[in-house]
Amino acid sequence: MSIPTLCKRFIKPANTLIALSLSMMVLSGCSQITTKAYATAGLGSTQYNPKLGKTQFVGNVDTRGNLVFISVGLALPAAAIISQMMRSRPRGAAAGQNPANEGKVLLELGYTDFGDFDFNGTWNTVPDVGTDEANAISASIGYSHPINNKVSVIGKLGVSHWKAEVNEVFGGTPESSSASGNDLMLGLGLNYKLNNTWGLRLEWERHQDVWDTDDADAIALKVIYNFGTDL
Repeated sequence: MSIPTLCKRFIKPANTLIALSLSMMVLSGCSQITTKAYATAGLGSTQYNPKLGKTQFVGNVDTRGNLVFISVGLALPAAAIISQMMRSRPRGAAAGQNPANEGKVLLELGYTDFGDFDFNGTWNTVPDVGTDEANAISASIGYSHPINNKVSVIGKLGVSHWKAEVNEVFGGTPESSSASGNDLMLGLGLNYKLNNTWGLRLEWERHQDVWDTDDADAIALKVIYNFGTDL
């Protein structure tokens, strides 16, 4: 994928994330909120869940792929946001102390490569052999709730701008096609703090209606880097 193409694909999810960020800042009084930045990168596995795709296909379909994931994000103290929204006087963590065991609102922009999925069989009795591949750029808002000073549980909800391509030999003729769209994504995970700079995240994500008909479940182990902050 070329750099200009990748940049264009970031526009819609990035606009969504910017809108979420601006709304949060306006509602919460951003001048009194400490915003902290982080990045994640990880590897994992994708489970492709066909619903209506290839209903006339008979043969072998690979439904698992190798996943690559990267993201950047912002963490905002939830207590301070609530205090500002209610226009109440912040106390403790909400007053700017922002300890590591405080709940946080997360804003993330991510890229996921779901991997390749091979198929070999027939479509309406016509030989059909090829590879599906898909990736997505997503923008999400989430919440991180601390269990202790090392472990926190996270949940997030957002929009996924996905793109899928298929390259195949259908009845002896090479063919290719592609599709893209914007659909719901959600995720659940666990963060583990190694130190003030590094951490680990085990996370499950679902990107709905890839190819307009199929879901993609992604499980990944991610490394977290905090930009000079304690998240």
